[in-house]
Amino acid sequence: MAERGDRARDTRSGGAALPRRSRARKEIAGPVAPPPSLPAAQPRRLTDEERRALRDRRRATTAPVPPPPVPAAVAPVDGTGQSRGTSRGLVTLGALLIAGLTVLAFGGGRLFGEATGGDPPPERPVVGQITATDSSPATAMATSPTPVATPEPTSRPAVPTVPPPPATWSGGRAPIVCIDPGHGGPTDRGRQPLLASAYSGLPGVDEATLVLEQAWDLEARLVSQGVTVVMTRRADEVVNRSGADVNGDGKTGRDGRSRGGTSYGVLDELQARIAVCNAAQADLLVSMHINGFDRPSVQGYEAWYTKERPFWENSYRFGTLVYRGLKAQLAGIGYVLPEADERGVQPDTKLTVDTEQAEFNHLVLLGPAAEGKIDPSRMPGALVEALFITNDEDAAILTSGAGRDAIVTAYEVAIITYFKEHPPR
Repeated sequence: MAERGDRARDTRSGGAALPRRSRARKEIAGPVAPPPSLPAAQPRRLTDEERRALRDRRRATTAPVPPPPVPAAVAPVDGTGQSRGTSRGLVTLGALLIAGLTVLAFGGGRLFGEATGGDPPPERPVVGQITATDSSPATAMATSPTPVATPEPTSRPAVPTVPPPPATWSGGRAPIVCIDPGHGGPTDRGRQPLLASAYSGLPGVDEATLVLEQAWDLEARLVSQGVTVVMTRRADEVVNRSGADVNGDGKTGRDGRSRGGTSYGVLDELQARIAVCNAAQADLLVSMHINGFDRPSVQGYEAWYTKERPFWENSYRFGTLVYRGLKAQLAGIGYVLPEADERGVQPDTKLTVDTEQAEFNHLVLLGPAAEGKIDPSRMPGALVEALFITNDEDAAILTSGAGRDAIVTAYEVAIITYFKEHPPR
């Protein structure tokens, strides 16, 4: 739910015009999407016409050679003075020899090996081999293919792997993680594709939906490794469903905005999320977001933390682990940014937050207390922007199974690694 300097307000809730970053962001010109993989080869049976043509070609190459001309000595006598009885016997013997050769040619194969006549043997698919009767690279046939080992399918890049959790967590208890999928509900969809994007208008392609799907996946993985997980929202809805005055400032969303520009309703929503994490006594806060900007060329991933907290070093460490994980896992599916274009791990004061949280100079979810307005989170944490949904290359990854798996794996590796370094006390 936290707002960033490059994040537009939702116009449906009466937000102002799109804010601008105060510091320049490098753009990536002409991103090249990874080439699509070729479809796997599929077996195909020959048609009747193709089978007849193949059978005719084989018969033509295996037909018996015609016998040589009959020598004059055994030719029939027709008034030349030679004995007709003698030549008739020789002709009969020659006919028997020819018949025997014919039988051997067509039937001998069944006695001494595979028959070369009749229907062809069943076709066997071989990847990359194309038959003379079909030009499609996805169709292949051979009579004696060389066996090819098929690698076991994998859903995750090999590096880095998830560290195995200890048999018993140090400190005598399992770590507690509070996962906050940003945004949610009918009026706060978060970032969405630009109108000119190929993904514009597709159902479910918005920040609120995508981060919730990632959070569900992450929760299941962490629980299987003995981590206790608390989620600020488990469905496509806001946390402060009743619209109550959660932070105790005497104001709600019905009262509009403060003099500093902060929406009272947004502040109550953020405070409700902080309250979930604090009530669970979480050891770590993971705020999951997807980025967006008004120029489609901007892309990449980044992480933010608050330096003005007593545990800021732990927050920075965790943000760095997630950032490195995203870099490694996305590279594993072909997404690599030039080093000069990487966005990095930054303190939230560098956001120049000129949105609804400008008066705090921090991301409310991570920042320090503000008397009478914010009761802060009590654990280290980072806010992660996993790619730009306003960039079509990034959006293609965000909406793919491989992309979601890479992003969730980055979170998972970072969390397990963090708790091995900083076990709960």
